[in-house]
Amino acid sequence: MTERELKDPTGKVVFRAVEYDGTRFPAIIFGNIANQLRELNGMTFKESDVFVVAYPKSVHRGSWIDYVKEWTDFKEENVEYPLLNICYESMKKDLRGHVKIIADFLEVKPSEKLMDEIAHNCEFQTMSAFKHNNIPDSMCRITEVRDKHIMYRKGEAGDWKKWLTVAQSEALDERIQARNLPLEIHYS
Repeated sequence: MTERELKDPTGKVVFRAVEYDGTRFPAIIFGNIANQLRELNGMTFKESDVFVVAYPKSVHRGSWIDYVKEWTDFKEENVEYPLLNICYESMKKDLRGHVKIIADFLEVKPSEKLMDEIAHNCEFQTMSAFKHNNIPDSMCRITEVRDKHIMYRKGEAGDWKKWLTVAQSEALDERIQARNLPLEIHYS
C-alpha cells in the first residue's frame, strides 16, 4: 500500500475507543498512525479487507495522549478515509446494535440470527471463558502474563483509571488539556 493509496483507500478501518471521564478516546496505541499505515506497504490487500485497530490495555509505543492526537490529526487531514469509531462503553450497553453498525459500515447484510450469534460470541463473558482456546499458539508467549490473560481483564468500563493514583490522574488530565484533545472524537 503506497502513501497515495492511503489517500485513496479501498479498505475500511474499524477503530475501537474507550471513554475517559465521559469522553471517547482510542483504546489502541501503535505510535504514529501514518507511519504504521505506511509499514503496510508491500502487503497485498483486497478491496474488502478490514483493519480492526485494537491493542489491549496499554500504550504499545510512545505516549497515549500523543497517539490520540495523531489519530485526530490524521482523520482531520484525511476526511475521506473510511474509519468507523466505536467505543467499548457503548458496545457494553448495546453490543447487538454495534454489530449492526459495523455490518452497515462494512456494507454487508448478515442475517438477524448471525448478528445475534456474533454479539453473543463477542460478549466479554463468552470470550473470557475461552481465552486460551481462541488465541493462536504463536501468540501465547505474548498474551500470557503470570497465569493471567492480558487480553481479558474484568470487562468493566473505566476500570483502567482505577490503576492511577490521584496525582497520576491529575497529571493525565493536565496533559490532555495541554494537548488540546477534542472532547469527543467522531470518526464515522
